[in-house]
Amino acid sequence: MAKDVITAPGKDLESFLKELSYDLKRRKVEYLNVGLFNKETEPIGMIEIKGQSSWVVFDVNQIIELARKHKAYGICFLHNHPCASMESPDLTPSQNDFLTLRKIFDIIKDDDMKFLGSWITSNSHLTEILNYYCKNSIKREGELFFSDFDISTFLTLQLRETYDSLTKSNLLQISWFNLFSSYIDRCKLVFNIIRIKY
Repeated sequence: MAKDVITAPGKDLESFLKELSYDLKRRKVEYLNVGLFNKETEPIGMIEIKGQSSWVVFDVNQIIELARKHKAYGICFLHNHPCASMESPDLTPSQNDFLTLRKIFDIIKDDDMKFLGSWITSNSHLTEILNYYCKNSIKREGELFFSDFDISTFLTLQLRETYDSLTKSNLLQISWFNLFSSYIDRCKLVFNIIRIKY
């Protein structure tokens, strides 16, 4: 388990993920990279842990504690699924990926630290595990890993801030004009409005 925080690439979350994804493309074993971010979502450092051919062992509690010591405002997790350069990217989360995400949620749900996503990269492609989960209705033995409440609580910081900035007037316009989707910073945010109360 790596205990040191090292220099992180990029100037924001997007460039952090992009640069690491490119770097991890050439790695033949699995790595976990944990990005630590300030209030402006600029990387202040990262934790890197080297694993084996198809897994990496780490202690979520220890990582969160280290992030707290460095006064991280936001945190994101990124690990790679190694594959040959000519193979299709493997972006399917494993059961362990979902269990780890559940553990992260349980640890930081009452924390001031903001969750910026848990990502998989393969051949320079990226997917966010919670987004994959929502799109594919993943279940474990007939039960949901995450409730709707969990998902709304742990929206990534950028989407959370966008959501929080919406006024009642914005919501009314969405309702009146049936604007049930809006593109915000290249992410499609879908609103399903059942009822509006003043």
